[in-house]
Amino acid sequence: MTQRRVTRPRRSGRPALMGLVAALSLLCAAELGTAWAQAVAALPQATVTTAEARAAVSQAVFAAQATATAQQRVANAQLTAQRRDIEALQARLKAAAGQAASREAEQLRAALAAAQERYVKDLAARDRAYAQEIAVFRRAVQDIAATPEGLAALQQFNAGDVVGYRAAWRAIVDARERARQQGARIEKAADLRRGAYPLLDAVGRAKLQIAVAIADFEEFMALDPGVHRDWIELGRLYVQNGQLPKAKAAATKALETSESDGDRSVALHDLGDVLVAQGDLPGARLQFQAGHDTFRRLSGADPTSTSLLRDLAVSAERLGDVHVAQGDLPAARALYLERLEIINRVAAADPSSAAYQRELTVSLYKLGDVLIAQGDLRGARARFEASLAIARRLAGADPSSAIFQRDVAINGGRLGDVLVAQGDLPAARARHQERFEIIGRLASADPSSASLQGDLAMGAERLGDVHLAQGDLPAARTRYQQSLEIIDRLALADPSSARMQRGLAVAHIKLGEVLVARGDLPAARLRFEQGYEIARRLALADPSSASLQRDVAVAAERLGGVLAAQGDLPAAQARYEQRFEIVNRLAAADPSSASLQHDLGLSYAKLGEVSIALSDYRGAKSRFQRSLEIHRRLAAADPTSASLQRDLAIGAERLGDVLLAQLDLPAARALYQERYAIIDRLALADPSSASHQRDLSVSFNKLGDVHMAQGDLPAARADYQRSLEIARRLAVADPTSADLQRDVAISVERLGGVLLAEGNLPAARAGFQERSEIINRLASADPSSVSLQRDRWVSAIKLGDVHIAQRDFAAAGAHFEEGLRIAQRLAAAAPTTAHHQRDLGASFDKLGIALVGRGDLAGARARFQQSLEIAQRMATAAPASASSQRDVVVALWKLAALQDSALAWQRVADALASMQARGMLRPADEAALAEARRRAAGGAAAQ
Repeated sequence: MTQRRVTRPRRSGRPALMGLVAALSLLCAAELGTAWAQAVAALPQATVTTAEARAAVSQAVFAAQATATAQQRVANAQLTAQRRDIEALQARLKAAAGQAASREAEQLRAALAAAQERYVKDLAARDRAYAQEIAVFRRAVQDIAATPEGLAALQQFNAGDVVGYRAAWRAIVDARERARQQGARIEKAADLRRGAYPLLDAVGRAKLQIAVAIADFEEFMALDPGVHRDWIELGRLYVQNGQLPKAKAAATKALETSESDGDRSVALHDLGDVLVAQGDLPGARLQFQAGHDTFRRLSGADPTSTSLLRDLAVSAERLGDVHVAQGDLPAARALYLERLEIINRVAAADPSSAAYQRELTVSLYKLGDVLIAQGDLRGARARFEASLAIARRLAGADPSSAIFQRDVAINGGRLGDVLVAQGDLPAARARHQERFEIIGRLASADPSSASLQGDLAMGAERLGDVHLAQGDLPAARTRYQQSLEIIDRLALADPSSARMQRGLAVAHIKLGEVLVARGDLPAARLRFEQGYEIARRLALADPSSASLQRDVAVAAERLGGVLAAQGDLPAAQARYEQRFEIVNRLAAADPSSASLQHDLGLSYAKLGEVSIALSDYRGAKSRFQRSLEIHRRLAAADPTSASLQRDLAIGAERLGDVLLAQLDLPAARALYQERYAIIDRLALADPSSASHQRDLSVSFNKLGDVHMAQGDLPAARADYQRSLEIARRLAVADPTSADLQRDVAISVERLGGVLLAEGNLPAARAGFQERSEIINRLASADPSSVSLQRDRWVSAIKLGDVHIAQRDFAAAGAHFEEGLRIAQRLAAAAPTTAHHQRDLGASFDKLGIALVGRGDLAGARARFQQSLEIAQRMATAAPASASSQRDVVVALWKLAALQDSALAWQRVADALASMQARGMLRPADEAALAEARRRAAGGAAAQ
């Protein structure tokens, strides 16, 4: 809004009242609590009770110096003509002065008053400062004219009689002082406003901290809080700074100060944005829907208006975004299609418009986003490719445009995302690399741009994601570290920004994920703890924000995962329960949200995983069943969603795993078969998807596992063979992917296991040897990877096992010794990591078996004793872990078998009975308890 310069009225030769009126400067909106439009609307509604009083007030207001000064500022032919008409009426009334009681004089006074009121109203509509100034004066003279004495005084002043006005002098003086103060405040606000608006650009280019701009806006808005646009901009600054409660209050004030339906819709959308940021998706949807309905009505009333059509398209996008956030993908898709149809129509009407072509790219990638969320990867890819083609065309036509170059980067990155989801990692890497390079050039050309630096951090993160998916952990760590460093700098430059702090939390968690993949659990735990503390601090600062609460839940889950891997199962369970409580509370507050229901299903699954680690199979089964029920409901509600179908498949797999552990083999097989059927349908629908093919490979491995448990070795071998064929095909298609190479190793190992069980020892040995060679290559390429070193340990143990089966105890011992050296290094590097300690115990146990085969019973006893000591330490550290307690029993059993004494067997029986009393004994182990008791009672029994 253009602000007019307010000047002080000049002196004139008018009566004393005119001098007083000249001192009535601008109105203080803070005191009156009314906007300019309200003041203008109130002008013709004079609260006088008689025609004489109205005429006197009208004459005083019209004759005011403020009115004359405003007339000089607003040079307008219409107002000039109106003033000439008024002067003509005044002349006619003066001529009829002797006929004061005549009907003609009354009509002239009424006509004159009406003309003067109309003139003042029209002038006020053109000059905001005058409107507020004259409103103050009008109230003063209306108060004076409210009594017969005041009316008489006012009429005398209108006639130039100062003496008659003496009784009302104090009232005028008081009004004059108030108006002077109010006018000074409004004038100061106007000056500050002019200087503050350019700061918005400075904030965007990181030339000024957001907090400074906020302070400047708050200063002038305290003086003049009645301008709609001010509240819009202040609210957006609050959002950028993470001050969501204040942003919500500002958006509410923007609604109150709206002067048109368009203003109101803008305010509704801004309020919706704040509610989305706070996680109040139902509230946001209401605001966006109201704004969308308003734009639909306005556009329907003026269908030729391109600007209204564009506003309607944008509001459809905002409403679609909140539906995506709630997980209502069909509704989001319909809105994005509406947006695309509108923009297509507008662009077709003006095909030369680069702006409309750019809007087309937004429409296409928005639709692509929801399609990828639904799992329609081919549809999403088609939209992203079309969007990227338009962006490249625009950038080629104007290569100097940083905006068009950035569009190429962003659209290429979106295409990269869908390529990752399809498993085409080389192509995805190329797209994300291009994005990173383009943004890098733009950021180098404008190093002060915080937004470009943020884009660069995001580009580094996405590249890290691709490297992680390919198993290139050093490259992933480098990119995640680069992203963290950029975000850290931005956060230091603006420490009050909650958005930057949130970015820091995400960066720490990303680094933690790659550290988990590398097997460096202590370092990963530190990163997750840092991310968790930042998220928790932000959530405490704004407890009404559901999105910040959700961030805490995600960080708690990641922290729980690393705690579980370190063997601290009670602490892991506490974190998973914290996640569940947050998500359950959010889902109860918004039961229509499919995404929150999805989170709830994952929370049940995480609790089920820790239950399995604690050997609480009954609890795990219950939680996995709840998780599967949720995924079934979601998949049924949106049967076209490939991602929801995949979630259902994974839910069936989880429950199948616990049933397999409980030896409920028919039920486990049925669930694995369901998983396979779902994945097979998805793979047939999108045969180009490497990720679906990889899921198929996993399904065959799962079916093979249950066939192995059933003793159906031919069926298991067939399943593992099909899994291996898929894994080999994918690894050949992408030889750079460490993960795909590792998949081959896993399938080879499983096939080797069934060959070993069938007695085909040469073939089993060849398979285990191939596994070892693959893992050794990967470990050599990334020697710092703890997980790959552990894979080397597994290879050594597997090769030792096949030599044991061949009764080549010396060769077996050599492999077990190699495994022991690896396990010792890993356990020493991470003494708190439970599985490293367990691997160390297993290595001693395996060596003991080899030594028994070689006849070195004393050496075997020493190794079994070392295994027992480790198992006892772990069982003491995790008394709730049934697997740790069982490790103790296994070690005791082997020592008892060597000693062959009743006392040794009694120790075994006591340990098993203790597990039974605590509900930790598996049904399959009850026979072992009976056998231990028999041997303890009967003395040494034959092996």
